[in-house]
Amino acid sequence: MKNNRSCPKCKSQEIMIMNKSQSSYLLLPVWPYRPVQYRSFVCTSCGYSEDWIATTKELEKARKMRITYKDKLMAFRRKFNL
Repeated sequence: MKNNRSCPKCKSQEIMIMNKSQSSYLLLPVWPYRPVQYRSFVCTSCGYSEDWIATTKELEKARKMRITYKDKLMAFRRKFNL
């Protein structure tokens, strides 16, 4: 949907893109929680939707946060022998 502007489910080309002002923030499961901006692509024919992180800068931010979360989780498990 993001690249070809057609719905993979019903093949309609009636796609609505919800930008930053229309969609909220997606919270990734990281600690502490930090918002990452994303865009929603919604088929107005069948309702199928996809969410994509808005920019490459936001994607890099999400990658860094995910690595931080994994590191903290592993440290917690080692500390409590889990």
